[in-house]
Amino acid sequence: MEEGIMAKKLIKEFGDYPANYPDKHEGAVRRANGRCEHCGTDDMYLTPDGHVSGLRLLHINGDRADCRWQNLVLLCRDDYSSVVHGWAIGRPMPKTWIGVPYWIIRRKLEYAGPQQRLLFKV
Repeated sequence: MEEGIMAKKLIKEFGDYPANYPDKHEGAVRRANGRCEHCGTDDMYLTPDGHVSGLRLLHINGDRADCRWQNLVLLCRDDYSSVVHGWAIGRPMPKTWIGVPYWIIRRKLEYAGPQQRLLFKV
């Protein structure tokens, strides 16, 4: 499978993934049916150098060695960026998110509601 080849390439490039990472990566892709777990897209795109790229696997707690399914979420490039730069376990949801994403509920992760901005002072 092409996904397995990509996972093996990541291990070679980054080295700090566990030996079973290719299996965990393929399992995450299967579990998500090859779609972003946040918005549902299959998000395949062509990179500037002509390679086909697509969904990214995020380690929610940032630890690449932690490959429990609860710590892995498959995301499109836009949602990956939104999660990496806009949210962390126990923190408020970004204002751009509508509701609590199912992947957060499914993994029983802690979260806070979106931060509300005051429109005026009383």
